Amino acid sequence: MLEILAVILSLVGLAGTVLPAIPGTLLIFGVALGYAWLTDFGSTPSWVLWTLGGMALVGQVSDMILGALTTKMAGASGKAVLGAAIGAVVGILLLGPLGLILGPVVGAFAFEVIGGKSLFHSSRAGIAAGVGAVLGMVLNVVLGLAMVILFWISLWD
Repeated sequence: MLEILAVILSLVGLAGTVLPAIPGTLLIFGVALGYAWLTDFGSTPSWVLWTLGGMALVGQVSDMILGALTTKMAGASGKAVLGAAIGAVVGILLLGPLGLILGPVVGAFAFEVIGGKSLFHSSRAGIAAGVGAVLGMVLNVVLGLAMVILFWISLWD
């Protein structure tokens, strides 16, 4: 029965990699950790928990950082990179996953405009930030899927 609940909750976590208000990779890790704790850590190897924890951390950080990195790679100023990072944080707080895309776009664009850059240059910075944010979401989904698969294998190993 506990395994079935763990499978269902890990699927909710996987859905959370794209749905608002559900921190997907963190939920998957929490389910695995909770399952391990409830089974006295006897059925889930510690390396699985460490791996899942690391993957959850990468998933959370990538959402915010990839927007800033692609902005810099597009030739935007450091202010735009800062704007993309701030936009990601504010965006996720206000709009959930949609904010992870819109926040960096608006943040990078706004910081470039405030810095005196042209609308064309500022738009390019915003688009690059949006591309990075989408890449972050895709990475989060892939990590979430890998986490679920690893956890499920450890359930029945």
